[in-house]
Amino acid sequence: IAGSYEAVDVAPGEFSSFLGRLREAGFAGGNVTIPHKEAAFDLVERRDAAAQAIGAVNTLWFEGRTLVGGN
Repeated sequence: IAGSYEAVDVAPGEFSSFLGRLREAGFAGGNVTIPHKEAAFDLVERRDAAAQAIGAVNTLWFEGRTLVGGN
């Protein structure tokens, strides 16, 4: 994938709106760190089996318009 990887500091209270703007901000996905992993689990539209079993998400990607979370 042609692109870049950058750290973005997002306050917990802003995480939901940040994810809502992820695609429009030009991101194809990203990684999630504490304290956002459980919130990401709740906010993605679909999760992989590992994320479902763990109850947290550490990787995000788009499949079409769907935000998917994995672990």
